[in-house]
Amino acid sequence: MQKKDVELLAPAGSLQSMKAAFMAGADAVYIGGTRFGARAYADNLTTSELIEAMDYAHVRGKKLYLTINTLLKTKELNEQLYQDLLPLYQNGLDAVIVQDLGVLRQVQKWFPDLAIHASTQMGVTGSLSTKALEKQGVKRVVLARELDLCEIGSIAKSSPHMQIECFVHGALCYSYSGSCLFSSLVGGRSGNRGRCAQPCRMPYCAYDSQRDAYPNQKDGFLLSPKELCTLSLLPDFVDAGVYSFKIEGRMKKPEYVAGVVSIYRKYLDLYLQNGSRKSYQVDPKDYQQLLDLFQRVGFTTGYGKKHHEREMITLEKPIFRIENKPLLQQIREQYIQKEYQQPIQATISLYEGQPACLALTSNDVTVSLEGAVVTSAKQNPLLSSAVEKQIKRTGNTPFLIKQLDVFMQDNCFLPISSLNELRRSAMELLEKEILDRLKQRTVVPDTQKPATQLFQTTQQLSDPLSDDEGIQAKKTGHTFCALVTSKSQWDEVLPKPWISFIIVESQLLKEIKQELLMVSKATQKKILLALPHMLRENTISLLDTVYQTYQPFLSGVLARNLEGLYWAKKKNISWIVTDHSLYTFQEQARDFLKKEGVIWDTAPLELNQYELQERGLSHSCMVLYGRAPMMVTANCIKNTTSCCNKDPKTSVLSLKDRKNHFFEVKTYCDYCYNVIFNALPTSLHAFLEQLSSKEKAPRLYRLDFTTETATQTQTVLALYQELLEHKDPDFALLEYTKGHFQRGVE
Repeated sequence: MQKKDVELLAPAGSLQSMKAAFMAGADAVYIGGTRFGARAYADNLTTSELIEAMDYAHVRGKKLYLTINTLLKTKELNEQLYQDLLPLYQNGLDAVIVQDLGVLRQVQKWFPDLAIHASTQMGVTGSLSTKALEKQGVKRVVLARELDLCEIGSIAKSSPHMQIECFVHGALCYSYSGSCLFSSLVGGRSGNRGRCAQPCRMPYCAYDSQRDAYPNQKDGFLLSPKELCTLSLLPDFVDAGVYSFKIEGRMKKPEYVAGVVSIYRKYLDLYLQNGSRKSYQVDPKDYQQLLDLFQRVGFTTGYGKKHHEREMITLEKPIFRIENKPLLQQIREQYIQKEYQQPIQATISLYEGQPACLALTSNDVTVSLEGAVVTSAKQNPLLSSAVEKQIKRTGNTPFLIKQLDVFMQDNCFLPISSLNELRRSAMELLEKEILDRLKQRTVVPDTQKPATQLFQTTQQLSDPLSDDEGIQAKKTGHTFCALVTSKSQWDEVLPKPWISFIIVESQLLKEIKQELLMVSKATQKKILLALPHMLRENTISLLDTVYQTYQPFLSGVLARNLEGLYWAKKKNISWIVTDHSLYTFQEQARDFLKKEGVIWDTAPLELNQYELQERGLSHSCMVLYGRAPMMVTANCIKNTTSCCNKDPKTSVLSLKDRKNHFFEVKTYCDYCYNVIFNALPTSLHAFLEQLSSKEKAPRLYRLDFTTETATQTQTVLALYQELLEHKDPDFALLEYTKGHFQRGVE
């Protein structure tokens, strides 16, 4: 096997963690600034500290990536990001890790020489989105942690010029990253803003659709995954085409970072150098060291060769770990109390009557410096051993001379002090040359137009509802659509003339197949297909079949992740609406989607009324009613608690938390994922009049029906219909929440 070029990427929540990671063998670190990182509570670095960290890494041949893997609000993107990034870019920042499509767009515009890595928060799950991001100039994708090795290999093969990064060790989110609003909606701390309160680590009890507890069930840690450890699978990841092997843990101590990095360095090198699977075996002592550093009721190998097995989940409350003090002390002595020195090559020439000349080479950077003139020795000629001793005395410098070639004339002389001065000056010159090369970059001035003008600069796509909106919509000026997931909901929504079109979940199409033709002819309602919340390589063929079967009845699609969006583009579907899970916190993100052929986006659920107004709603859909999907998960709660029978009739269950709140769960067996919905539906009926003013009005309003019964659906429709008719309803929804419309998130 030919040695492959791979990267071991370590977390750094502090300068000390970064230095320990490099000493332990990391090739690069990812680190956060004081804003916009997904670990808001880490010991994040100031701008001056980040510049210091970058210089430290670069002179040692290492790389530093900055995390901007959160969603930015309009003011943050327009007024803060440029100023935050500019000094880092000018000082050689290697890459930014990005979640927000608006950030992606602006970073490319402002900083053309800066590499962009698509964060796992983007939810990249297939080759279609990977190829599209590559066309957008993205250099690396951090794939969703739920993908298996076959999917990873397929993606890597289809995009050979894209660097593939995968998590190989550390904490696992229960939800697909970027598709979790649990902490946000329940506790007001948004994971998309780096403030996750980790509700998945709390105990829950599972109930069936009748809210009867599953047999032998008690409160357990049903949503708490074990720690990821893939030492045994490293050869598989290498062979699948993974370039960067990422360790999670920016909230962890330097001892944890160094200890984990050292072991993964050992086993990556073992396989890369030997290339033999037969000789690749993990020493139980190394596995135990990882357990001693941190674990939650053991380890899991994750999704590489499994999908949703029960053994991935802790189920039990994590036990108190006894600190392995000898191990921690060993790590401190070996990796924290020392600093990494970059191996370099040196050549020195000493000839009588000529200046001493020292050349130093680090990777692809070479400097040459002349010193004092070499003279003839009168008594004690200079020995090559003495020259080697002095030149190799690199001390506390960033460099370590691993190879030194000495070319010298017999019977020559140069004072030891001159040799020392030549060495010091040459190393300073090498350090300066390395850093200066990285700082030669093009900077585009920040001449960003106001967000309200941005949308006018893009190609205007035709509005499919301009000529044939519903009768009620023309009377009231409100355009409504509804998303339905069951036959009973469909039956309630279908007769309403003020519902201009209906968004249908794919599993429902089978039940209403006979009615679809009648709908298109008699009611002239448009039908959109709701694509899976997470479309993946291994489910695209299923979606292809569904779409081919029902295409004559469909006017367009609702895309819920990037893979779904680019699947729709590949199918040349002209009417593409994106869901709120494809986040558009500001106009720049909407502009990105517009250029990709999206007719309307859906306004995010985490912005308050003032932020939505600042962002603008005139080209967006807005959800007025619905149970917000708080988690989209590859792991199956039914499989964890009982067994996965893939029966659509028993596809709904619920979870009860410590406060006796019930969160309904829908299992999408065809595409093999779960959605956990909020305990209460969000309803903004009290703000309908406020949202209807011209300067604030969204392009259309949406009612989402997910787990509602026919009666509940009927009640919601009646409420909104009376409001549209300017009546005062004599009834109200019993329980609901206003979501983030008033409070927002930090």
